Amino acid sequence: GDCYLSASSTMATPLPSHDAPYPNPDLVRERSGASFDASLVTNFLDGGRPDLTARRRFIEAAVLSDPSGIFDHTTDPYVDRNTRHVRALGRMVRLSDLARRLKVKDEVEFQWLVGSVGD
Repeated sequence: GDCYLSASSTMATPLPSHDAPYPNPDLVRERSGASFDASLVTNFLDGGRPDLTARRRFIEAAVLSDPSGIFDHTTDPYVDRNTRHVRALGRMVRLSDLARRLKVKDEVEFQWLVGSVGD
């Protein structure tokens, strides 16, 4: 699977899956050593308000916990181009359904929704 190098070692650590605890334990460790409040930076990046960060996290959690399994990309590299295309269309249909269900109200929220899907 995909790997990244941890700053504290040269051993590769598996990337977190959708089933991994949120937030990633490596992020928690790195943020605890920061010289600034990481939550303030997160709020700033999400539009400057904690309620927007909460909304983004809610939208991301809805995608990551979607019971349909359509957002699972693990087999994508092993299927033909046509199957990948059909799956991508199915993901867009499911994203549209989620956008309506979650009452996604603007382009920023829709980008959060799409960004949660991954590749």
